[in-house]
Formats: sequence, C-alpha cells, structure tokens
Amino acid sequence: MFSAGIKNNSTVYVLEGATAILECNVPPNVKSTWDKDNSNSSKRYVIPYADGREINKNLPNLNNLAIVGEISEGNYNLQIQNVSSSDEGVYICSHLSIDSGAQESNVTLQVKVKPTDIKIIHSINGIVHGEEGKSLNLTCTVKSGIPPEEIITWYNMSSLINTGGPGMLSVLITPSRNDHRTQYNCNVTSDSLHQPLQKNITLDIRYKPSVTINNPNPIVVTENNNLTISCSSDGNPSVKDMHIENGTRHVLNRCNKFECSVAVLKIKREEAGFFTCVARNIIGMGEDVVKITVQYPPSVIITLAQEESVLHCIPDGNPSHYTFHFWEHRSNFGQTIRMLGNNQDLQLQRSDQMYQMNGIYVCRVENGVKDINGSTIQVAETHVQYTDRPIIVARNAVTQYGRFGFPVNIKVHVYSFPEITDVTVNILKHGKSRAIKNKYISIANSTLTDTIFNKEVQINGYTIILQGYNLSKHDFTSYEFRIINKIGEAVHLVKLSAADFPEKPKIIKVVADMESLTVYWNSTFNGGKQQQFILEYKTVDTTEWNKSLPINDTSVDCCHHVLQHLEANTNYMIRIVANNEIGSSNFSNIHIVKTLAYYILFPVTPDHISMISHLSWIIVGIVIVVSAFIIAISLCLNKGFVCKTQFLRNSYVQDREHRGEMSVENFIYQSQERSLESRLQHTDPDNHRSTDQHLTTALLQGRNETPYQNHCTLNSTYNQACFEVENSIYQSQTSNALDRMQHCLRTCKHSSQETRLSNRLSNINGMNGQFSERIFNRGHEQDNEALHYVEVVFDPLNHTNEAHIHGINDRTIYADIDTGAVGMPLEESDEENNEDDDDDFMYIDGIIDYTKKSSD
Repeated sequence: MFSAGIKNNSTVYVLEGATAILECNVPPNVKSTWDKDNSNSSKRYVIPYADGREINKNLPNLNNLAIVGEISEGNYNLQIQNVSSSDEGVYICSHLSIDSGAQESNVTLQVKVKPTDIKIIHSINGIVHGEEGKSLNLTCTVKSGIPPEEIITWYNMSSLINTGGPGMLSVLITPSRNDHRTQYNCNVTSDSLHQPLQKNITLDIRYKPSVTINNPNPIVVTENNNLTISCSSDGNPSVKDMHIENGTRHVLNRCNKFECSVAVLKIKREEAGFFTCVARNIIGMGEDVVKITVQYPPSVIITLAQEESVLHCIPDGNPSHYTFHFWEHRSNFGQTIRMLGNNQDLQLQRSDQMYQMNGIYVCRVENGVKDINGSTIQVAETHVQYTDRPIIVARNAVTQYGRFGFPVNIKVHVYSFPEITDVTVNILKHGKSRAIKNKYISIANSTLTDTIFNKEVQINGYTIILQGYNLSKHDFTSYEFRIINKIGEAVHLVKLSAADFPEKPKIIKVVADMESLTVYWNSTFNGGKQQQFILEYKTVDTTEWNKSLPINDTSVDCCHHVLQHLEANTNYMIRIVANNEIGSSNFSNIHIVKTLAYYILFPVTPDHISMISHLSWIIVGIVIVVSAFIIAISLCLNKGFVCKTQFLRNSYVQDREHRGEMSVENFIYQSQERSLESRLQHTDPDNHRSTDQHLTTALLQGRNETPYQNHCTLNSTYNQACFEVENSIYQSQTSNALDRMQHCLRTCKHSSQETRLSNRLSNINGMNGQFSERIFNRGHEQDNEALHYVEVVFDPLNHTNEAHIHGINDRTIYADIDTGAVGMPLEESDEENNEDDDDDFMYIDGIIDYTKKSSD
C-alpha cells in the first residue's frame, strides 16, 4: 500500500441480512482497489478486498462480495450481500491518477439498530406526581438506534405538545388543580421501527384546599343572637383538618372532613369582625373569610394633636350616641395622678416642667349598650410623653455616705426624655473643681419615685452611679453632677460624708453574782451612724451562743447590761458586738467569768461543825506543813534563825510532852485592826473553843481531798494531850512591827519544851477569831495596804548545824497533792471589794492571790 490523500468519507447503514453497496467513483479508464482497514493501535494493517473487478479469493465471505457499477464510467462499487456484524468496518477505495497521484476514499459500513427502552422519568406505575403552581418537568427517554434517527413526540391527551429527539425529549409545564388526573403520552418513531414506541402517564397534582363559606357575605347580626356559619373544602390530598375561627383566631369548631359548620350562640360585640373557615392538608392551607357585623358598645381610641396639646377621645360603637366621663391621668405604672374634665377633648396645660404632663390618659365613654360584663362604660387610654431637660427627682439624697478605704458608691436619680447624652461629675473642694474620669461613671435604667402634682408615683428614669475606686480622706467632699440631653442640662450637688462599720467595743469589767453577770463596756466609734450593741454569752461547755436584745448606744463613755437567769457557780464566756445600718463590728475579746456559788444559810449542828472543821483543817494543814518544811530547810542551811513574825493565834498543836519533842508549828495570819499583843490578852483558861466559832463553808469545792483522821474530838482536854491543828488568816493594819518583834524575841528565849508548849497553848486557846461565812470569788483583789504574812516557829538550831525537822518521827500523811493540776483561769476584773468585814477567816484562794501579787 501507499499513502494517498483521502478524497472523502462516508457511512453506510444497513439492516442485518440486507445488501450494502459501498460506492467508489474514479476517473474513467482508471482502475481502483478495495481494502478493509484492520489496523490496531500499534500498526496499520489492511486486508485487500478487490483489485479492479477482481475479488480477493482468500476472503471468507467471497461469495457475498462483488464489484458493481459502470466500470467505463469509473464506478467501482463494492457490493456486500447478507451483511452481518462481521462485515462492519472501514473500507478503503483507492486509485492512482497521473494528475493528482494516489487518491482514496473511506466508507464505513455499520449495521442498523432499532431504538428501544422508552421511559418517562419519575413515573411510578404510570403516575407522575406534581404540585399545583410548581413547575413540572415531563421527560421521555429512549435507547437510540444506529443510526440515532428516532423522533420523540409528547401529547396531552390528543393534543401535540412538543417534538424532538433522538434519545430524550422534555417538556416543562406548570400544572393546576385542573390538571389533576390528566393523561400525557410520549411517542417514538424511526425508519428501523415497523411500529412507533409509546408510553402513557397520568398526572397526580397535589394542591392545597379550596374553601367556600356557604353564608352570604357580610353577615349582620345583633349582639346576643345566634349565628350558624358553614363552609366546604376541596384538596389533594384530602383535607385532614378543618375549622372555623373568629376574628381573634379562636377556634370555634374543628372537623376532619370537607364540610364544617359552627353555631355561635348569643353572639357578642367582641365577636364582630371576620370569621374564617380554614382547611389544611400536607400541601398547605386554604381559607375563606366572612365579615360579621354586630351592634356593640363603643370601642374608643385617643389621638393627640401635638400643636394644640389636645387629646381627642374618639368612640366607635353601634349606635353612635355617646356620653363622656372624667378623664384620668395615670403614671406609667397605673397609679392615679389626677382626675380632669368630662369632655370629649382634653386640653393639656403646658408648664415649666413638662415631664409632669407625661403618663397615661384614660377616656371613658358609653352609648347605653352593655358589654359582656354588664358595664356600659368603655375605656381607652393613650400614652403622652413630652421632651424636657433632665429632671432631678425629689427622692435624691443630698448627703450620701461612704467608707474610708472602701469603693465609692454615689447615686443620683434622674428622669430624662429624650435619653441622657452626657454626664460629668466634678469634685468640689476648697473652691476648686476637678473632673472625674468617665470610666467611673455609669448610667442604668431604673424605676424612680417622684412627686407629680402633689402625688408620689413611680416613673421610669435613670440612676447615675459613681463607683470604681476606693475612697481616701480627700474624697469626702461635695460632688457636682451635670446631666445633659438634647433639650438641656441639670446640675445636682451631693455631699459625701464618712460612714463605716462601728468599731469593736471593749469590755471593761464583769461583776459576778449567783444568777447574773453585770457587763460593763466602752462605746467606741459608731461609724457615723446610730449603733446598737448585742451581748452574746454561753457556758464554756456549750457551743451555741445566747444573744441579748439590741441595746441602744446611750453614752459615748460607758454602757452596761445585766445578764440574768444564769446558773450559779458556772463559768460563762461573754463577748459583745456593735451594729449600725452599715454593718457589724468585730466581736470583742471573749471574757470568761464564773458566777458565784450559793451561800450556806442552813442551821449548823455540832455534827456539821465537826465535819467541816476536819475537812478544812486537813487542807490548811497540808499547805502549812509543806511551807514549814521548805522554810525550815532554808533557814538551817543559812545557819541562822530569823524571827520576823508574831506568834499566831487560833491554832492548836498536839502535845508531845510524853515523847520529849515538839512538832513544827505553821500559822497563817491576816490581821486587820488589833495588834498581836491585844489578841494574846484574850486567852481562854479552859483551853476550849466555842463550836460556833468554827462555822465555815468548804474551802475548795469539787476537789478530791484526803480527810485527816484526827483521833481527838472537840471535847478533848489539855490533860489528854489531844489538840486540833488550826490555821487562821488575819489582816492587820494597826499593829506595829516593834511589838511583833519584841514578842517574837521573848518567845524565842524559852528553851524548855514544856514552857514553849504552855505558852503556845495559852496563846492558842485565848484567840477569839471569827470565821467568815462569805464565799470569795476567784480573782478577787485584796487590799494592797494590808499586811499579809506567814509565821513559822522552829526550835533553835543545834551546834552541829545539821538540819532537824521536829515531829518527823511522828509525821502523818495528810493528803495526796497533785502538783500538775490546772485550775480555771481567773476572771478579768478591775473592781475591788471595799466591803468592811470583821471576820478574820480567808479562803486559800485569797492566799494564793496574795502570794502571786507579792512575788510580782
């Protein structure tokens, strides 16, 4: 083969089994050849079919091939009989020309295919769904034949809609409810078809209900008469809900079918207006409206003529004959401000403060027809609001308060319409003004109370707040608030004064009684506000505090209050707090105070005396013996003996004559008004002490005591050598030291044990000391001018300077002493007991107090 220019290309379609003629025209007397292109992607390959009139004998379909046409005229047409799919392909006719060289033309042979598979898109069982008013695309498709030369036609019933093809044809329609259930047809024709292809569909058009009211429109009815309204509907799909409602959209009756009716019994004037019948399905809603006219009392509206400042009350009722009542002026919160004239029109009088004209104005009118409530008066109201400069309302505090070191909080209440546009705050001090930064100024909407036409009412306004920094001492001065709106400005002065929580009060002292405590305290700074005090108290073993009623601050220097109905001999914790309108102070320090115990007032018998005496002397003896041992050892080690004190009175010693030794004597005194010598002159020769002189109370209540088992009784005599150990406490202010020292020296000269014993017995038995029945409270202060001392008498030291404790061989175990025990804390008190008391007896508590104070 050789390359040549392609003269033309053509395609021949033929039905399978038919005869195809592939034309090839060459110049006369020029021989042509036929080849079939059998090339692939890698190389070109052709199969020779004919050379001139000669057919290639090697072809499998040789018998179906022939060269036909007028050869003389150059017609070398290739005829192929009984065409099959194997014959399809490109056939090449070529010839060689002297003038133009090699020429060839291509003829494509293709077996014809009929169009098939006609379809209508979105058709389900021959039904195409659509919706009223929405575009619907009807599309018919077909599998095209070869060649694709089919013709597609749409018909509406018998009317042609459109023609097109091949393969697909669409028509766009906008269906209405009238197209519901209409049939459409798609028709396909082709030369390869003996009969046209055809497809039919039916439209299912959905539409919202159409509603029709069956009553004449409008309907005129008199109030309280009956009225029946009926309606019907049609829709696809079917109506699922249907109802009739009045003008307020209130449903009167509900139905689930295409017809509905409602009976309005005793129709009222409020029901006048439009009644609507509504039907719904999934597509939408349809409705029909009928107007109902009812005779009724007037409805009222109010108009305002701004230029004349006149309110017009316009009623609209049936019939139209009206009576007007007094106008009412209300606040925006419904509070009545004043009542005005009974005219149809109301003239609003202008004033310097137009904001007072603002509010709600109520017009009342009637035409003689009662409403559903039986009232003939109908009411209308309107809102009036004039513009004005900012107004500082009456309820503003000229003086406000702040706390040093705490955030500032100054508020100014303002009415303003139009709204506030600017606020400035200046601090005024020493004739100078200083502006405060805007970040500390805020404006908030608020409800205010103001006086309008001599009536206190609420109005809507603003609260201007100054806050955001802590107050210093320089901030307590005057503040100028300047408030501006589009109409004008207002200026308001506020004086800031100091106010704070009250300072913590201080308890001065607490005076105890058996069932009460009197508390004294100082009234400190009240924070600039009136203050009250509240006392709180409880026992030490409870957790809940009891509170007194508020106690007004009546004195700057001192206050006091009595807490009553307490338990005797009980420790109480007491504290106090001060309150004012700002808040509360801190609590004062807690004071612990013990109420007094009850006195012993019952008659005393000898048995009582014996029991009390034994118990008392046991405890006193313990103190004396321990003190004597300590002092004796100290004196012996210093190789000397100092007699500093007088011999005591009111004590007994045990007779040790038969044993030839003398026990240590310990005597405790508190003398008051007479010298020791005068006391020694009252010696009892009978060596007996009256039993009534031993009356006392228990020294230490609540302590564990080891009783001293004395084998002597109160009636024992001197000859029996049985004595009780006695310790007495005295207080002396008049005895002089010289007398005491002389008596001491004379006594120290007696070396005989018998002489010393005799002198001591005479001194002891001659004392007439009186025991006090008073119970001393712990923490009680003694007289600082009284002389308190302890007298201890020892035998002279031996020459060997060895310590010797008299009576050590005859010692007796008096008590077990717990030196680790801790007592209750002493109450704080500055009060001194100045009562005169002739009794010489004192509790051990007093001695302990004295010892502590002396050491200080």
